This record gives sequence, structure tokens and C-alpha cells, in this order.
Amino acid sequence: MRARRYAPVKGLASLIFLCAALAASLVPAAELQPPLIKAARSGNVGELERLFLQGQDLNQTMAGRRTALHAAAEAAQDQVVAWLISHEANVFAKDQNGKTPADITTELGHRTTSTLLKKFMLLQTIEQEAVKDQSWDDLVEILTRDARHYTLLHVLAIRGEVEESRKRIRAGAGVDARTVLGMTPLMKAAGMGHAEMVRLLLASGADVNARDLLDNTALLAAVVAGKDDVVRLLLDAKADVTSRSRNGGGTALELARRMGREKIAAMLAGHGTTK
Repeated sequence: MRARRYAPVKGLASLIFLCAALAASLVPAAELQPPLIKAARSGNVGELERLFLQGQDLNQTMAGRRTALHAAAEAAQDQVVAWLISHEANVFAKDQNGKTPADITTELGHRTTSTLLKKFMLLQTIEQEAVKDQSWDDLVEILTRDARHYTLLHVLAIRGEVEESRKRIRAGAGVDARTVLGMTPLMKAAGMGHAEMVRLLLASGADVNARDLLDNTALLAAVVAGKDDVVRLLLDAKADVTSRSRNGGGTALELARRMGREKIAAMLAGHGTTK
């Protein structure tokens, strides 16, 4: 008599999969949320700031591609929403259903939260139009309402508008002005790889070793951008090669090696750093 064959392994694997799926479905939704998103939903600004200063990404997502801003908006946590906006969380981020945080507040009838988000989204649109038209004087006034504390020089640095920047600096624009995140125009210019803008800002007295809230510097920004000429300008201006970012980037040399920027790594090593 031929022995009957079974497929116990396949059956067991299916059973394990079903049990795991059932267990996951029984876990409260709050427990599946990353700590930062959980803090945003509960309105805990102090915890949110603590996690941010540890280097956590404010635009991280959870199931359904929802961000901390989605969670705060859904829970009508206006103080958290305002904090996230000022710290440059993406107000235009869409979840898996294509909805922004503002869309969610509208659906739920959270009027004050919806107004807060939509006003900032409108402001960003107005700013973009002013930049497109190069209406710099209008932009100066518009930026006074920007919760992120950008100045015109930050915007010009991002765009690489050297001559307009030169004019504004001569008129008294602050070369070391800070955004809420602690970013200076030099950091912005370096991160965008605008060598001539970096040269102008350094010549105008910008602090080459200024750090943002996460201890990022212009040199670290230039390494990420992969711009050899900008790195050289900053090194010549005595940029601190030992500065270490809080968000896991390490020193400039560690970052260059991790990103495969061999030429930049060699330049940094030539400045006496091995880390």
C-alpha cells in the first residue's frame, strides 16, 4: 500500500502567517505609530522637540504614508501643527489616498487647524510666485509672515542670485540670519552647490562654522551636495572638519566616505582629519 503524502511545512507556514496577521490586527493603532508621530497625535510638543533634536526626521511616515503633520491635523492639535510648520514639515505631503493634512482637516471639520494649514500653503504659493517674478521687495514683506523665519537672503542663496544678494548685503541684510531650524544663507548656498554665492557670503563675513539645531554646518551641506569647489572654498575659510551632525551623518569625512565622494574625502583627509 502506497504511503499517503502530506505537505506539513506548507500548511504550518500558512498557519503561522495567519496567526501573525491576526496578532498584528489586534495591536492598537497607537502602538504601531513611530514615537515622533505618536507625540504629534497626542499634542506633546516637548516630546516632539526632544525626538527632533535626536535627529529624527519630521517627515517620516507610518502606515498609509501618513506623516506627523497628518497625525496632528487629524487630531486637531493646532500647537503641534504650528510647530511642525515652523520646523519645515512638508505641508504638501500626501498619504496613500492622495490627501494632504489640510484635506484631512477639511473632511473632519477641524476649522482652525484647516485655516492654519491652508494659510501657510497659500503663503508658500505667493512666495513662489514672487520668486518667479523676481519681485524681491514684495517678497521681503511676504516673508515677514513666514513661520519658518526665512529672510530674502536665504531665498537668494538657495537660488544663487549673486548680484541681488550683493546689493542686499550692502543695504544691510544679515549674512548670518537664522531660520527656525538655525539655517544660515551660507548653509543654504552650500547645500545647493552655488560656489559664487558661497564666495560672496564668506567675503561678506558669514560665519563658516555656524551650526543649525542639529549641528549641521555649511561644510556638511556641501559634502551632501557633492560640490568639490564649494568644499574647497569652505576649507580655505577654515571650516571645522571635526563638526559632527546630530542626525547620524557624522563628520564631513565620514559622510563623504559613506556617500562615495572620493575626491571630497581626499580633500578632507588632506586637511588633517582621519575621521
